[in-house]
Amino acid sequence: MKWTEILRAPVIPADAKRTKHITFQTTENYLILDVWKGGNNTCRHAINLKTWEYGTYFPDTGIKKVTNINSCTDNYERYYWGSELRDEAWMTQEQIRDLDAITKKEKDWVKDVLQRIEQMETDYNAEKRERARDSKEERIRKLMSKCPNPGKEVHDWITEKIVGDLQYAFYDKQQKTCHCTACGGDFPEKAAGVPVKHRKQITCPLCGHLLTVNKKADIISVTDWLTMIHNVDEKQGVERHFKVTVEWDRTGTRTTDLDEHIRLMMLRDTKKEIMKIYYYGNLYWAGWSTGNNSNRRWHSAYLYPDTEGIQAGLHGTAYEAWTDVFPKLAQMGIKAHYNGLMVESNKEFTGIAEYMAKGRFYRLLNELSLCITYWGGYSGSTIDVSGENAEEILQIEDKQLINRLRQADGGICMLHWLQWSDLNNRKLSEQYLSWAEKNKIEPDNYLRSEAGKYLTPEQLMNYINRQKKESYPSRTIAGVWDQYEDYLSMAKELGKHMDDALVYRPRELKRRHDEVNAEMELHREEIQRKRDAREAARQAQEMREKYPGYEDILSEISAKFEYQNDSYCILVPKNFMEITAEGMALHHCVGNTERYFDRIVSRETYICFLRQQSSPDKPFYTIEVEPGGTIRQHRGAYDEEPGIEEIKPFLREWQKVIRKRMSKQDHEYAAQSEILRQKNIEELKAKNNTVVLKGLAEDLMEVI
Repeated sequence: MKWTEILRAPVIPADAKRTKHITFQTTENYLILDVWKGGNNTCRHAINLKTWEYGTYFPDTGIKKVTNINSCTDNYERYYWGSELRDEAWMTQEQIRDLDAITKKEKDWVKDVLQRIEQMETDYNAEKRERARDSKEERIRKLMSKCPNPGKEVHDWITEKIVGDLQYAFYDKQQKTCHCTACGGDFPEKAAGVPVKHRKQITCPLCGHLLTVNKKADIISVTDWLTMIHNVDEKQGVERHFKVTVEWDRTGTRTTDLDEHIRLMMLRDTKKEIMKIYYYGNLYWAGWSTGNNSNRRWHSAYLYPDTEGIQAGLHGTAYEAWTDVFPKLAQMGIKAHYNGLMVESNKEFTGIAEYMAKGRFYRLLNELSLCITYWGGYSGSTIDVSGENAEEILQIEDKQLINRLRQADGGICMLHWLQWSDLNNRKLSEQYLSWAEKNKIEPDNYLRSEAGKYLTPEQLMNYINRQKKESYPSRTIAGVWDQYEDYLSMAKELGKHMDDALVYRPRELKRRHDEVNAEMELHREEIQRKRDAREAARQAQEMREKYPGYEDILSEISAKFEYQNDSYCILVPKNFMEITAEGMALHHCVGNTERYFDRIVSRETYICFLRQQSSPDKPFYTIEVEPGGTIRQHRGAYDEEPGIEEIKPFLREWQKVIRKRMSKQDHEYAAQSEILRQKNIEELKAKNNTVVLKGLAEDLMEVI
């Protein structure tokens, strides 16, 4: 924007009769619009007549911004219906015609001139973003083109590292012959001299190469990862990450494909950034970008042993500390998470990595590299990077244990167990160490467990293995251990004698686990009953204070309402505690709402319990009954009504007994209750509460 030209143009005053007004003029390059509100010139908006680049000058502050015409007029709600910019609101008809003539050649199908200007500014922004994107993509393409494709030497080297001498014998079922991928020859099945079974090894009688038999797949593939480091230019080096796929087909052809996923550009002589990462995406479009739309990740990989390339790529970057070590690791063919190692670019840790490699702790180095984060994943009880010898670094005093770690090529899990063994002076067998590594069982798992209080690690291994074999063949080792932990926790909570081996190490874990689980359920139910009883007692006292005399009413009606035959019996509760316990047992609202106690005190309805004679102490049904015997509600557990049709004859029988026992006062209470019931129904109808009305209609049993 040429602001000198824009600000040199004189300000055209607004029409004093208008509260808001836009005046405009043109210069050699610009259309200039002055926006007026309440007689004040709020801003000057300028648009380049050739490119439609735009900007705004604010006279009050002297600030220049890239603000569109819509914002200049404070029309922030333009996306709502009818709120678009309207020419008539800001200009006279003569002005509209003049401005239309100036802008007619652009977007002439947009009738409103101000909206036309807004549309042109929107298009300018879109084109600007597109140009910026194209420019960025072109810069990336030029930068990425500086990284050459790996040549035959790289393909041959990584293939040898991944598969070595691995070759296959593809079996032809019809011809009963084998095709050797090593020499490309075919030979009869009988010529192998041994049974030709899938995945078994045989020797090719033609070339003598050891082959793995394949009877199923047409193509066999092996995948792994490759890292390369080399120089790009004077500004940066690069770390490149490839997915490597080696394939054999039935024709005997073996191919190696390198699919590059990530490039880390290691920058030199920069204060703001030390690196930039580019990902090769194939989810939306194929190409390099800074966005990881295909979710690329770094992996443990082989580093290609190009010493000069590695040193040149790392030189002058934030990762220069690895200049001497990485070439050595690459020459030794060590597989590691090299990008993870680069996070710890300090002499202290590079020395540790070199020591691990020379000390033949290959797996430990790889696993440590996978653990490294920006917060130091290798620290803590794993290794001491400030150590000066093997004992201090590995935190193991016994050199024999260190030799065991080296000979077994153990990883972090084995190191942890050997540290535990050294600290506690406890021996661990090779069998146990292998078992723990295979099942990812760490010393912390053992120390935090209940099992660790009763069994040594070796005993635990033997016990878990036996229980898996005998009782849990489909479960994993971790799953069996979980069952054992569950059993021990429940046994302890039940107060079992945990010092007894028959308790803490049962012969049949599954059977004892199920038995203890059943006991635990009863134990929990008992605890819950006690809690319910305490809560019911507390609430009972509150209800006595709030509804004095309701217990006397229940005592008074018990002689009239209690009844039984051979199958069922009706009981009248004595107090709130019994009512709320009934509600808790059957999981319905009786005892949880006070409306039933209002009705008891006013003698509108009473609460009774229906029980089965076979289990008279077990809650079965709760009955709400009027003084005259009319039943308003009958509800079982969870407001369900199991076997209600079989129960209704008994309820009819009970209603007849109640009618015979009623006094004159009871008849008066019954008449009043019926009036209140009808009033309640009318209120529910007025509220259109059809659900409750339907439930009440289904439950209602009037006295016949």
